[in-house]
Amino acid sequence: MTSLLGAASTSTRAVRRHADYRCFMGVDSGPEVLNRVAEQLGAWLREKGLEPDLRESGLHRLDATELTVVRRETGSSSDLQAKLVEVNAHGTWRTSLTAHAPKRGPSWVTIDVTNDEGKFVSVPRVAKYIMDVIDARDGDGLMSSKPVNVRQDEVPELVSALTDPDRNGLIFVAATDDRLGFGPFASRVSRWTGEVYGLARVVVLDPPATQAFTARVGPAHAAPPWAIRTYQTKVDLDSPTDGRRHKILGTPRLAEQPDGSIRSLFGRIARYQASDRTLPTQVSGVLRAFSRLEDHLVVRSLTTGPEVPSAASADAAEAAAAAARSDTQVSPGAERYLAQIELTKALLGVDDLEESTLREVADLANRGRIGTDAINRITAQLNDRQAQIDELSDDLAFLKDLHEEEELEHAVTEEERSHLADENRWLRRRLAAFADHEAAYGQVPADLTTDYPTSFDELVDRLDSLRSSQVIFTGNPDCARQLDGFDSLDKLVRATWDVLLVLCDYCAARSAGKHDGAMEAYLQRTPRGYRQLSPQRHAATETRRTMNEWGDERVFPVPESVEPSGRVVMKAHFKLGRAGMVSPRLYYLDRWPLDRQVYVGYIGSHLTNTMS
Repeated sequence: MTSLLGAASTSTRAVRRHADYRCFMGVDSGPEVLNRVAEQLGAWLREKGLEPDLRESGLHRLDATELTVVRRETGSSSDLQAKLVEVNAHGTWRTSLTAHAPKRGPSWVTIDVTNDEGKFVSVPRVAKYIMDVIDARDGDGLMSSKPVNVRQDEVPELVSALTDPDRNGLIFVAATDDRLGFGPFASRVSRWTGEVYGLARVVVLDPPATQAFTARVGPAHAAPPWAIRTYQTKVDLDSPTDGRRHKILGTPRLAEQPDGSIRSLFGRIARYQASDRTLPTQVSGVLRAFSRLEDHLVVRSLTTGPEVPSAASADAAEAAAAAARSDTQVSPGAERYLAQIELTKALLGVDDLEESTLREVADLANRGRIGTDAINRITAQLNDRQAQIDELSDDLAFLKDLHEEEELEHAVTEEERSHLADENRWLRRRLAAFADHEAAYGQVPADLTTDYPTSFDELVDRLDSLRSSQVIFTGNPDCARQLDGFDSLDKLVRATWDVLLVLCDYCAARSAGKHDGAMEAYLQRTPRGYRQLSPQRHAATETRRTMNEWGDERVFPVPESVEPSGRVVMKAHFKLGRAGMVSPRLYYLDRWPLDRQVYVGYIGSHLTNTMS
C-alpha cells in the first residue's frame, strides 16, 4: 500500500509533520478580541454537543470527549486556553486553542490539532470561524479563509508581504494571462488550496497584476501564468539564486493531476513548513504558564466535587408519610416499600434515612467518584507529558545521529571535492603542455554541463528519456513528486539526478567493456571518463532484521518479463542526501547480466528500518 507521502511506512516524524495542523496568527489589539475568539470557540464546541462557560476555568466531559478550559488574568493581559480531547474510531484527536490579549501590543491565537495515529488533520472549522470575524495576520499581511484576488494596484502590497521579515507562513501565488478565463481558474485555485488556510496565504493574480508582479520581482522570482508558486519566508529579490527556494507547480501538473492530489500536496507542504517554524519567545512563555495552570486545575479537582443536591421537597415527603400513617390497612406495595427501606439502611450501614444522613453518604460517594475522575485525568496528563518527553528524547537522539552522519558526509564530500580539484588542475596543465590552451583554460561546453531538473515533478517527466541508457523506472511517480514538499533548495532532486546518471554510466561502461562487475565494484573503481559517486552513498543490501520485519515495503513493480507476478524485492539502494529530517532513497534492481537493464522501483521517502 502506498501513501501520498510515498512508501507504506515512512519516517514517523516526517509523516506527522505533514499531517498535524499548527496555526499561529497575530490579531489586532483590543478588548473585544478575546470575546470574539471565545464566541467562535463556543459556537464550534456547541456543534460537538458541549456548552461550557468559557468565562471560567473548568473541566468538562461528554461521553468520550473531554474539555479543559483555563482562564488567566494578569496585570498585563487576559488569556484563554481550551484543550479538547476526542476519541473515535480514527484515534485520539487533540485540539488546543490559546488566545492571548495583552493590554498593550498585538494579540495572537494559536490552534494545534493532532491525531495520535498520524492521520491528516484538515483545516479545523474553528480556525475558519476566527479568521472570518477578526483581522488575523501573518507579519503585516492579513490572513483569510479563502484565496484573495489581487489587482495591478495591489501588487506593491503583495511584494511587501513576500519580503516581510516578520512573515512566518508560506504564500501561494497563482498567476494568469489573457489566454484562459480568470474566474474558472480562481475557483480551481480555491479547491487546490483548501487545506492551507490558517497556515499560509493564497493570492490569485489577474493578467495585468501578473505582468506588474513579474516586472517588480524579476524573472528569478516571477510566477509563470497558469502555475502556482510557493514562496518561502525571507524572500531576497536581489539574489537570483534565492529563486531556487520558491517552488513552482507548473501548468502540466495542475492540468493532469486530480484536484484532491494537488489539494493534499499543498496541504502537506503548508503543514510541514508550519511545524518547522519556531514560535516567538513570548508565545512559548504564555503556553508554559497555561500548562502550569492546567496542572493546578486538575489537582484541585481531587478535593472538590459537585454539591450534593438538596431533598426534592421535604414538605411533600412529610405529607406522604402522614398519609401512610393515616392508612389503617397496609397494602402489599407498602410492605415491599418498607422492606426496601430496611434493606437500604442495612446496605448503607445507617440507623435512619434522615436527610442529613443521606447527604453524608452521598458526599462520601461523590468524593470517591470525583477522586477517581481526577486521578484518571492526572494519569492521562502525565502520560501526555511522558509522551512529549519521549518524543523530544527520540528527536534529540535522532538529531545527534543526523549530525554525526552529516559530519561524515561533509568530510567525504570535501575529500571528493579536493580530489576532483587536484585532478582538474593536473588535466589542465597536461592540456596546456600539449598546447591545447582552449581545452585547458576555456569554459566547459554547454552540452557537457549537467542539466539538473529543478523539481521532482520535472525529474519524473525526464525518466522516460533514460530508457535509451538501459535505466527503466517502474515505480510510483507520486512517491518521488511528494519529495518536492521537503526540497526547497533543490538539494534532493539534484542528488537523485546524479544517481540516475551514474546508473546510466554504469550501463554504458558495461556496454563498452570498461567494467564487468556489479554496481558496488563500479563505485569503488569507476572507469575514467564515467560518472562516479562515493561508495558510502550506496548499499548493496539490507540487514536481515530489516527484511524480516519490513521486507514487504521493499517489493516494487517490474515488467512481467522480469517476474511473472510483476513485483520483486529490491534491496540495493542509494542514499539521496537529507533535507531536515527527511532522508529519501532510490531502490533499484540490477539485471544487466540477464537483460542488460537496470530497473528503478522506488524514489521517495526513507522506508522503515531499524533506525526509523
